[in-house]
Amino acid sequence: MVFGEKGTGKTLLAQLAIAQAQKQNPNCKAIFFDIERTYDPRWFALTGVDTSGASLRVIRPRNLEQAFDLMCDALNTVHPDIIIVDSIPALVTKAEMEADMETQDFRGVSARKTTAGVKRATQYNQDTALIFINQLRVDMGKTFGNPEKLPGGKALKFHMSLMVRTRRGAWLTDADVAEDELPDLDTVLESDKDPRRIGFMLRLRTE
Repeated sequence: MVFGEKGTGKTLLAQLAIAQAQKQNPNCKAIFFDIERTYDPRWFALTGVDTSGASLRVIRPRNLEQAFDLMCDALNTVHPDIIIVDSIPALVTKAEMEADMETQDFRGVSARKTTAGVKRATQYNQDTALIFINQLRVDMGKTFGNPEKLPGGKALKFHMSLMVRTRRGAWLTDADVAEDELPDLDTVLESDKDPRRIGFMLRLRTE
């Protein structure tokens, strides 16, 4: 899982992961679940992603249930090299889509179904890199401890082998170009390595 605040390079990191997978395997099959409806083929191409042919498939599911059904079907039949889900908070259940806004309370429903979907998806094969993008939220009612929380439920992290937090890093200045920002990457949870490792991602400059 890649998570962090808005504008910290979460989707960019996912794009670079796709580009690297395609670079390593000319026959790479990548799937991008565009839940947020923000996919821009020109921007993906600028970051090194091959958007032509069958190398990248963009899917826009109607609801949470369909997203995980399509994901599990692909994992079971197509065996893609990499799947990106952008993002968990944007997943909306079928019931929420069809219900009147004033008549029903769906607190906890999306989290339970998301956890169940992730648990199911991770059982299909061990060869696909499955990357979920999540967004940090603040629990306004919490007065003690860390107020930050992640949509999708507390159990979600137990199904992740790696969690990377993106943060706003130091500002970079250059005499010839506009000021830019360097995102930091913090490995929060890693099943088989040092969880305290901190890295950074170099900025990508395009003309």
